[in-house]
Amino acid sequence: MGTHPHVLQRAEWVQGPSSAAGVQSGPRPGTLVLYSLGNALFDQGGLADTRRSALVVVTLDEQGVKSVRVVPFALHVAESRVLAPDEETAKIIRDQLNLP
Repeated sequence: MGTHPHVLQRAEWVQGPSSAAGVQSGPRPGTLVLYSLGNALFDQGGLADTRRSALVVVTLDEQGVKSVRVVPFALHVAESRVLAPDEETAKIIRDQLNLP
């Protein structure tokens, strides 16, 4: 947990520690790290990057991350509300996060 730069940043999978036997446990690629998901209802105007955001739905099981789903959204700064992005903006958001 920490602060963020108010813009989307690439997510990544970081390899976790090996098990006591020296073998990576389970088929998971490691730990999912979401560095920044942008803004949500923050009235910061300016660059388009501050108006593109995402919600990431992560499903966990006993072994760790089972699935990840990105829900892209855009912000209407003047009205302080969340909007469904157009196809081009949704693609930019998914590409920035590098998640399915």
